[in-house]
Amino acid sequence: MSQLQTPRTSGPARSTAQKELERYAKRFGFVIRILKIVRFDPKQKRSGVGPQFNCELDSMLISANTIMCPLRQEDRLMKIELNHTIVPAQDKEKSARFYERILGFKYEGPMGHFAQVRIPSQSLSLDFDNSKSFQPHHYAFKVGEAEFDDIFGRVKEEGLAYGSGPFTPDDMKINNWNGGRGVYFRDPGGHLLELLTKDYSAETMPK
Repeated sequence: MSQLQTPRTSGPARSTAQKELERYAKRFGFVIRILKIVRFDPKQKRSGVGPQFNCELDSMLISANTIMCPLRQEDRLMKIELNHTIVPAQDKEKSARFYERILGFKYEGPMGHFAQVRIPSQSLSLDFDNSKSFQPHHYAFKVGEAEFDDIFGRVKEEGLAYGSGPFTPDDMKINNWNGGRGVYFRDPGGHLLELLTKDYSAETMPK
């Protein structure tokens, strides 16, 4: 059931904004408690969602659209994230322990017939599974500057070959693409791993 606290504005702006908010609340059945309408622009729309309301909600300046359901099914907002992926390996436990040792992931032991490691900062897990034949994959991990130093230090301590690019993974250099740092090296199964500290863009993507 919708609840709408009367916006503390005056004149036509108050009437128009209040009617729009009431219409959306009634249509989607969400609870709105608006303390103060800061700006209302009926012409500004985002992906067909509807008029843009910038409101002060519980002392925070937000857009009311962030708590509204979109108008169209194809625009419906949905939380989605990658939960796990299967990584083929020649020796699944050896690979899992490598990721734990070098990258700092948590090896959780057998999970069914998989050897699972979990990335501490998210819900994603890498589920290693033995396979007799597979093509090497590429896995890229974005890290902070301090984490780059720590992981790259362990790569060197391990005596692993590393390189500055996907086609030069053993030139023993790092790259500085996009104003950050990056390095490539292989895991025990031959998969090419990448560390990078800055996101790529169309302009800075290596050719």
